[in-house]
Amino acid sequence: MTFAHQILQGMTWHARQLPTPHEFHYPYRFWAVNLTQLADNPLPNVNMSASHVPTWLPQWLKKKWLKKSLQQSLTLPLLSQHHWALYQFHQADYFAINRLDPSLDNCLTASVGQPAPLASLLVKAQQIWQQLTGSQPTGEVVALVVLRNMGWYFSPVNFYIGFDENHQPSHFLAEVSNTPWNKRHYYGFLLTGEKTLYQHDKGFHVSPFNPINQQYHWRVEIHPKRYASANDNPEQNGFDVVIDIGLTDRRGKVFNAGVSLKGVQLDEASVITAIKRRPWMSATSLLQIYWQAFKLYVLKRVPYQAYNQRLPQ
Repeated sequence: MTFAHQILQGMTWHARQLPTPHEFHYPYRFWAVNLTQLADNPLPNVNMSASHVPTWLPQWLKKKWLKKSLQQSLTLPLLSQHHWALYQFHQADYFAINRLDPSLDNCLTASVGQPAPLASLLVKAQQIWQQLTGSQPTGEVVALVVLRNMGWYFSPVNFYIGFDENHQPSHFLAEVSNTPWNKRHYYGFLLTGEKTLYQHDKGFHVSPFNPINQQYHWRVEIHPKRYASANDNPEQNGFDVVIDIGLTDRRGKVFNAGVSLKGVQLDEASVITAIKRRPWMSATSLLQIYWQAFKLYVLKRVPYQAYNQRLPQ
């Protein structure tokens, strides 16, 4: 039984304790893409006709004459793996895949049985796990990623979950981006079943309000579920997820952030529903980041930390 492609929806939160309390939360969404099955089971192409005109469109666009015209001639591509859409899964957005040595692509089909560059994503994840943990998942790999939105990609973090041959979570990988500096870093560790606690030293400057000499404390919960067979599709595995990241230093608990997300099977109906609710998630996420940074720096006077600046001993 394979893992289904899913939409994971819920909330993300940020709570700062030091040096000044500050917290906020807002709705969030990841697309859970089964990288192992992606070549044989690609993401569906989902289009929206005028019969699905969402509430967020201006009122004049909803007039009956335009609705009839759209039904007859136009559709809006909502989701695609292969061409432009409101949300597009574009392989080059992950692991800087477009910078891989071209000679690597020539052997990918033989190594994992998938055509490049889809195989490149899976191989790159396995390579990073091998480097960071000394092992690779023996089962499927599911990527929790943000997709291109209106042709534009932005994601503070993507997660990758590896499973063993019994569909139990075994490996975890975080692909972290630091927004102002446009760099990426990877943290990977082994999972011990459905709930894992793990801590390590911080190795990458992310927030301009946190020094580099701090420690991360992870809590990763993967709660399995199953999707019943429907429309000639077999029963498939799925999961809900909670990921909480605490940050400490010699002063104590400084900050924590996380997501709590419920999975739904990715199909035409769930895609349309999700995008109707939040059509511009990438833009709203970036605005949230800079708005909260403005409040921290200007209104709450939290000191700015230069790149890789250390907390004085």
